Amino acid sequence: MMAQAFPIAGVELLRQEKLDACTHCGLCLPTCPTYSKLGLETDSPRGRIYLANGVIEEENPVPIGKEFAKYIYRCLDCRACETACPSGVHFGEIIEAARAIYEMNTDRPWYQQILRDLVFRKLLPSKENLNLLFTLIWLYQKTGFRTIVQKTGILKLMGRLGEMESMLPSLPNPLMKLEIREFMPTKGETKHRVGFIPGCVMNQIFVDTNLATVRELNENGCDVFIPPRQTCCGALHVHNGDYETAVELAMQNIQAFDLGFKRSIITILDANITTLIASVILFIFGSGPVKGFAVTLSIGLITTLFSAYYISRHLISIIVFNNKEKKFLI
Repeated sequence: MMAQAFPIAGVELLRQEKLDACTHCGLCLPTCPTYSKLGLETDSPRGRIYLANGVIEEENPVPIGKEFAKYIYRCLDCRACETACPSGVHFGEIIEAARAIYEMNTDRPWYQQILRDLVFRKLLPSKENLNLLFTLIWLYQKTGFRTIVQKTGILKLMGRLGEMESMLPSLPNPLMKLEIREFMPTKGETKHRVGFIPGCVMNQIFVDTNLATVRELNENGCDVFIPPRQTCCGALHVHNGDYETAVELAMQNIQAFDLGFKRSIITILDANITTLIASVILFIFGSGPVKGFAVTLSIGLITTLFSAYYISRHLISIIVFNNKEKKFLI
């Protein structure tokens, strides 16, 4: 293979200090499922780090080709090696950066490009497309058509796709997703306000888990906000080297939560200002206990309004995107 020309796209994603953190001690090897199964150094965490480091070397660089992709993509990205590493190497970040560099510097066959575009850009970021697909799968399971297909033996002729069909979990009723609303308040006193990400595939397959999580938060005094404009978190894109789309989705989610919290806070402000005006009227025209109630209510409302103002000013500032380094800083 011919060596790639410099500069290569995406090289800034691999940080030299993170690569150098690996001491090649080998303590990760027993925890790596691909190394345990295949026994190849190139299928071990330290072997893949060596490959990633070789890509950015100016003298005798490792070619970015099919051989490189084979070992980089054979990693399960399970990060079991990180728990065993005494040096604290962030292997997950390294392997995902290596995949992103591969995708930025190579052209996949046309049919793979179409499939990746369909899944990562048309399906996962679209709630409508996901709802349609998983509703059809649910009908496929519940109408008995799945049993017929399995008995005919057609799935055996479909290769890996047929094997994947057997791994499909039993899907919940699609109508359950309607129970997740933009604002789900606590039943009692509000102690916290929480932004919730139901996820793309998560909300299709494990919506009951999402609903249980929201109920638990509500029971513990949390008002839960679920901005409707949020999209896929982009994790699957990062795992598969589609770094640019992952960044776009992350930014879209930040904007969705920014808008969602502001809209929710505006709703809180509107309701409390109206009540505050009513309490002032009670204080002016009321007498005795009514005046005392109006004063107490006003103090509580002023405190709530100040808290809402503080949230709107500071809560959304927790997540900052560093565009220069192409990463999120928490």
